[in-house]
Amino acid sequence: MKEIEVRHCDVLVVGGGIAGIAIAERLAREANRQGKAIRILLVDEHEELGSVASGGLEGWYHTGTLYFHLPDSRTTVACVNGFSDLRRWYARDPLFNACENCNVLPAAADALGTSYDFSGPAKRWFIAPVEYFDEGGGAGRPADRPLRSRDAVMRTQQILVDLVNAATERGVQILTGCTLRTESIRRATDGALDAKAGVLVQGRRLIHVIAKQYVFALGRRLCERDFPQTAFETPVQIVKRASVMVVIEPAVCRRSFVRIDRHGDGGFNHIFHPWNPAHSAAGYSIVADSNALPLDTTDADCARTAMALIDKTQALFPDVFTNRRWIWYRCAKTEFPTNPGTQRGYSSWYGPRWRSATTGDRPRQSRPPNFVCVVPGKFSLFPSLAHQVYLELETRGTFKALPTGSAPKGHGAPVAVPRAEMLARSLQETDRRRIAV
Repeated sequence: MKEIEVRHCDVLVVGGGIAGIAIAERLAREANRQGKAIRILLVDEHEELGSVASGGLEGWYHTGTLYFHLPDSRTTVACVNGFSDLRRWYARDPLFNACENCNVLPAAADALGTSYDFSGPAKRWFIAPVEYFDEGGGAGRPADRPLRSRDAVMRTQQILVDLVNAATERGVQILTGCTLRTESIRRATDGALDAKAGVLVQGRRLIHVIAKQYVFALGRRLCERDFPQTAFETPVQIVKRASVMVVIEPAVCRRSFVRIDRHGDGGFNHIFHPWNPAHSAAGYSIVADSNALPLDTTDADCARTAMALIDKTQALFPDVFTNRRWIWYRCAKTEFPTNPGTQRGYSSWYGPRWRSATTGDRPRQSRPPNFVCVVPGKFSLFPSLAHQVYLELETRGTFKALPTGSAPKGHGAPVAVPRAEMLARSLQETDRRRIAV
C-alpha cells in the first residue's frame, strides 16, 4: 500500500495562480500584523506557479476605463476598487515586503493618467501607461481624441515572484506538482467540509491534508463537472471563453494603446513589452481585441481570428509590419454575465459567506463554513479578492483562534515565464537559426 503523508495546517490554499498566491500572502501578512503564527500550505498541480491563466495574459493592468461604456457597471467598479486596494495594501503597506516594487503614486500625488512612477529599478511592477483613443482614430496617434486612464503595462511574472517571496518569508509552504483529488472532498451534514477527512493531494507522494480552512482557487476547475457544485452559496453564472492574441517580434510600436470602437469590430489593443524594462527599447508586441470564442473552439477558428488581428495590425502599421514574425495563442476569459448572451462582464467571486445573523429571509448559520471557493475574473482584481477573503476568514474567527508567535520561513517554488514572452523568444531563436543557415 502506498504510504500517505499527513499534514495539518490552519489554511490550505489549492491553486497557484494569482488568486491563490495573493490570498496566501495576504493571510500570512495579516497574521504577522496581529503577532499570530499561521500555518498556510499552498498546493498547485503544475511544477511552476502561474503557468495557466495567470501566465497567458497580455500584461495589461485594468483600472476600469475599458468597461465604462458597458451597460453593467460592475466590471468598472471592480477595477476601480482593485486599484484602490492595490495602492492601500501593496504600494503603501510597510508590511508588504515588496512594496517598493509596486510603483503606484500616493493618492495625494495622483493625477488621472499619471498614477505611477515609471522610473526606478527594473523590478517595478508597472512599466508604461496604456493610452486610450476613442472611435474614429487610427494607430493610436495623439490627435485621436485621447481618453484619460490609470491603466498600465504590468509585469505579471514580477508581481507573482514578489508575492511568492513575501508569502514564504511569512511562513507559507508551497508544494507544486500536486493535484487535488476531488473525490476525497466529503461534506458534513451542515454543508461544511468534513474536518476529519480533510482532502487528498496527489503528487510524487499522496498527502492527506487536514486544515481548519480550505481555499479553492482553481479557476476553470471550479466550473468542471468533477468539482462539488454545492460549494456555491447561491447560483452564480460563470462563463469561460477563449480569447486569441497575437505575439509579434520585433515590436511594431513602442507605445501601448487601446483603440475603442463602440459600434463595430474596429477595436484594437497593442501592448509593448521591452526585453529589459530598465533601459531596452527593443521588445515584442501583443495585439488583441474583444474577440471571445467558445472554450472548445477549434484551432482553425482561432487561426482565422488571429488573421483578422494581423489584418488590423497591417492596416494600422503598413510601413513597419514587414520583416516581422508572429504567432498566435489562446487564453481563457472568466465572465460573469448578468443576462444570457451578454459578454465582457468581468468581476471576481468567492463563497460561501458566513451569515452570523439573520438577514431578511436568510437564516443565521449555526457555525462558520470551513471552506471558500474563489473565482478570479481578472488578474487586476487580485488586491480586492485577497482583501475580501482575508475579511471573510477574519469574520469566521480564523485569526482569533491562532496562537501568538511567528511562522518559520516557508519553501517557495518557481514562477512560470509568461506564455507571450516564451513565444516571442521562440520567434527570436527561429530567426537566428534562419540567419545562421
